[in-house]
Amino acid sequence: MRRTLLAALLTSCTLACTPTDLSTSNTPSCQAEVPSATTANSAGFTIHAPQPPGWSTQPVEGGGLVLHRFETIEGADPPFGTATVTVATFSPADTADAANNTLRILRPHESGWHRTRSEEVQICGNPAHLTSGTTTDAHHDYLEFAYPLGDKFYPIQITTQTPIANVPRYRSDLDMILSGVRISVQ
Repeated sequence: MRRTLLAALLTSCTLACTPTDLSTSNTPSCQAEVPSATTANSAGFTIHAPQPPGWSTQPVEGGGLVLHRFETIEGADPPFGTATVTVATFSPADTADAANNTLRILRPHESGWHRTRSEEVQICGNPAHLTSGTTTDAHHDYLEFAYPLGDKFYPIQITTQTPIANVPRYRSDLDMILSGVRISVQ
């Protein structure tokens, strides 16, 4: 089930923010621009993910957040729609490369994975990597980056998953969530 929650959907993503006042911090940060679900990290930063109408949120034990949408759709096949977004922060590393290696190791390597997209993007001035693909029955994306804070780099992974049949129904919500991810320093 945990693997299911760590899957993703996004077909286009342009993420950018501006750094906060660099005279007080060298940590890139930007405030959320829309109502968002948040997860605070004890190291001193908060991740904001836009929460579209109809989406529920649930904190994850140990940190992190799940946004989920489920609805019954009369006359549809399948007769329900579902999509999940997971925001997770992992143990810090000493270098950005080590944090990115952690993310590569943690990314599920499911049987039948077919990558459809792989590109570099930006989140609040931080380089990030977006990988998209499908398995037999679901579309996934993994948006991953190493967030610098102090002398550590925090591996952050934002993922979504939706059954292939539900991709058209939830694409705009998922695009809004992932393109609106922001980080603020507490």
